[in-house]
Amino acid sequence: MRLFAKSAFLKNCPGPYFYRPGREGVDDTYDVYCLASENHIISTYYWEAEEDARRIAGIVTAALNRQAGGCELDGEDFAEHLAYLRTNYPGPYRTYPDTCPLHGPFIGVWCGSTGDLVVLCVHVGKPTAARYTAAMIAHSLNALVGHQTLVRRTLRRVFPVR
Repeated sequence: MRLFAKSAFLKNCPGPYFYRPGREGVDDTYDVYCLASENHIISTYYWEAEEDARRIAGIVTAALNRQAGGCELDGEDFAEHLAYLRTNYPGPYRTYPDTCPLHGPFIGVWCGSTGDLVVLCVHVGKPTAARYTAAMIAHSLNALVGHQTLVRRTLRRVFPVR
């Protein structure tokens, strides 16, 4: 991961991070926030799979806290979230842009081994912020499960430096 992407993310969202239930329109979510800046980072949407959304929000929160040097989830919650991630999305994690019919353009954090979308970072007019957020999440998840991060190479290919 490029140091600039990490420092740009941490400048706006220095941590610690937490998650809580939320709502966006008619969608139920689990939202990840930065406690220090009160910035919203991501939402995990669910309709029927509430526990899956909670686990993803929890593991992203733990991974970000670990990267920022903050606290992480303890005990059973952390073990449950990590087991879910390793079973369903074993990694490595990469970032790619895509478009969702409901949310528009986004940068996704994808699992390289399964090809599944793990986290969607909607950019709502802020593509650079979404890119840094996705890069930080992918890097944090890779570090958490012991994969070497592949985000740097991927970002250069998808978003060439001008």
